[in-house]
Amino acid sequence: KETSEYVILYVKDNGLGIDLDRYGNHLFRLYSRFHLHKEGKGIGLHLVKNQADSMGGKVDVESKINQGTTFKIYFKR
Repeated sequence: KETSEYVILYVKDNGLGIDLDRYGNHLFRLYSRFHLHKEGKGIGLHLVKNQADSMGGKVDVESKINQGTTFKIYFKR
């Protein structure tokens, strides 16, 4: 999607979802993991947020447990 200020990339899944009330403040911290039964290092979201911020963008998250998650990555024009 495009706006006058941003190009927005949507990344959506229909997976386990993330409890944002519980983990929202930790979502983009380095080595944070929320589903320990799945493989991962906990660096991906941290890197995406860090890079988006450094380029003048941002990252928004919408999630519902057992329904999935949508990440919106805003790239400054």
